[in-house]
Amino acid sequence: MMFFSFITEGLSNNFKTHPLDQINDAGGSFDGLDNERMQSSVSETKKTATGTPHGSCLTLTDHDRIRQFIQEFTFRGLIPHIEKTVRQLNDQLISRKGLSRSLFSATKKWFSGSKVPEKSINELKNTSGLLYPPEAPELQIRKMADLCFLVQHYDLAYSCYHTAKKDFLGDQAMLYAAGALEMAAVSAFLQPGAPRPYPAHYMDTAIQTYRDICKSMVLAERCVLLSAEILKSQGKYSESAALLIRLTSEDSDLRSALLLEQAAHCFINMKSPMVRKFAFHMILAGHRFSKAGQ
Repeated sequence: MMFFSFITEGLSNNFKTHPLDQINDAGGSFDGLDNERMQSSVSETKKTATGTPHGSCLTLTDHDRIRQFIQEFTFRGLIPHIEKTVRQLNDQLISRKGLSRSLFSATKKWFSGSKVPEKSINELKNTSGLLYPPEAPELQIRKMADLCFLVQHYDLAYSCYHTAKKDFLGDQAMLYAAGALEMAAVSAFLQPGAPRPYPAHYMDTAIQTYRDICKSMVLAERCVLLSAEILKSQGKYSESAALLIRLTSEDSDLRSALLLEQAAHCFINMKSPMVRKFAFHMILAGHRFSKAGQ
């Protein structure tokens, strides 16, 4: 305790005033000449810093060593760590989910007499604020899915996202469920060889959940833009335009203007360009830009 008080007293005496504080006090501060010198030195430092590009002092040997370090770190450290984590998560989930499923099915058999009908998205209450503990099996599945997605193992990632989606919907954790639906759709699209069609209805459900239940227009916009780009890459410009127009509203003129502009480009890029719809939606976008002060 005496040592701790000695340290705190020393700190309080040494750092009574900030060394760059320009307020004149009794403790002694910069006078006018010192202040001008300090400002001139700072301006010269800024000039040299802005004039010299970053990394200009690195030699070719440094470049080779940095490249070698990144390769060794990736192949000897990062990828083995991800593989080990995925393997551990898989083992934990098999044991935990098997036990929880067996207990759940047993209690359901004893205490429930009839099957509860599934609710639609509109009937579900707002449970977007539900938080899981970090060790929850649902979050472990989501973590495993994210790791598989990171290493481009999209097939396994889709399976994990699909399983997590079912668990989140069962708990009515709608924010988590919408995120799992969104990533499951992206994983299905990115699978090589396209073993399954792009589940656009997953994105539609995620957009509706973000917008109507979670009240998060930012997340809904992200879903719309992702799904629109996926649909455009498949040549489905009509569906992409309809999706973009669906999110326009009177709440934000700037957002609606950007969406209308992108929808107009979809109409003009069709196999049979719809010039009138392109012009009409560009005019609408310009009007909303004007209302937004742009």
